[in-house]
Amino acid sequence: MGIDSVSNTDKPASPDGPIQVSFPSLAQENPMAKAWNEVFRDMGYKTTADLFPTQSAGNRCYTAAIDPQTKKRMSADSQYGGPASKRPNLTIITEATVLRILFSGSSPAKTVAKGVEVSINGETYSITANKEVVLSAGAFHSAKLLELSGVGQPNRLRNLDIPLVIENAGVGENLQNHVMCMRTFELDQGVKVGDGVQSLAFLPLQDRTQQKETFDNAPPVTRNEKDFCDVVRAIFDSPDEASCIVFMTFIGLPNFVNLGVMQSIPFSRGSSHIVSANPDDKPRIDPRFFSNPLDLDIMAYHLLALEKFPSTGPLSAFFKNDGQCIPPSTAVTDLESARKYLRENAVTTYHSCGTAAMSPREKGGVVDQDLVVYGTKNLRVVDASIFPVIPQANPMSTVYAVAERAADLIKGVGA
Repeated sequence: MGIDSVSNTDKPASPDGPIQVSFPSLAQENPMAKAWNEVFRDMGYKTTADLFPTQSAGNRCYTAAIDPQTKKRMSADSQYGGPASKRPNLTIITEATVLRILFSGSSPAKTVAKGVEVSINGETYSITANKEVVLSAGAFHSAKLLELSGVGQPNRLRNLDIPLVIENAGVGENLQNHVMCMRTFELDQGVKVGDGVQSLAFLPLQDRTQQKETFDNAPPVTRNEKDFCDVVRAIFDSPDEASCIVFMTFIGLPNFVNLGVMQSIPFSRGSSHIVSANPDDKPRIDPRFFSNPLDLDIMAYHLLALEKFPSTGPLSAFFKNDGQCIPPSTAVTDLESARKYLRENAVTTYHSCGTAAMSPREKGGVVDQDLVVYGTKNLRVVDASIFPVIPQANPMSTVYAVAERAADLIKGVGA
């Protein structure tokens, strides 16, 4: 659906399904958002509210999981958990901590997950599974539970006195996350602004020759890293795909705006592993942001372009001081100053994923296409851990899709 057809903001973007989506920035009629759209129109990008675009590159209407009628935020808890909790065949146990997965059987036959061991109010219990065990503890704790249960890299588990059940060095590896960086600018007095994120666009590097040279001059990587980097580069090499997201957000302070940049798919990958056999100990998380220098260069080029937005076309009418950032001493003027600013100011987006990737086992995969852990008969992982490559934006809708697909697989629908 094009932007011109999204005039009634009381109409949900998707009328069916439990999670309603709306366009809050359109409802607020922010003149800066309209100017932002004009800037990107002049760059050759149409503004769209299409939830299923054929290409990622382009200007987007910011969407939110907010019911357009009630104006209330919708969540997995309110739209899935609440209704499901009323079912007679579901028991929800709170104040419970899963300690490990219980297995029976061993290679060459597939191992069976027979249940889980949990701690409830200081007491340890075993809960038996009649059919299968579904692990949905998130990117950090799903990998943690697999390792605590004996699924992982043999030497790592042996050093922690954890008996090896299934060898898989991919557990806890492939950790990915988006990194973002924001710049603050002062607006002229009286400029009408909204709240929160107002506008965003998905952009490739504008200079394709510059992008090719950046990739061609990248330092060598290991074979395992090369496979992953080749996938990401193939995406970025398409002119229809974005390497970064730029956005405009208002932070609650009058006359100030933040412009931000976020790399869509990072080349860098980290890890998350247990440090002991004690379930109470937190895992050691090593995000390894910017460990691949391509990430720093890609974001630096986009940050340099972002710095020029306040003095570009119709947006320039809203900014004070000729669109200088605050404080002016932090202005980025070349690639090296942009790199320095990113090293000192980039932050996480809390989109962690990938530590139990759905990939071929020989390439570091942990689950197969049915989300079943390799080497097991009935243990699935259903969360953002299974992403082999991070989605290009907020992963929330992709997590919903994984859960919906898992529900069909468990029920045997469309398997």
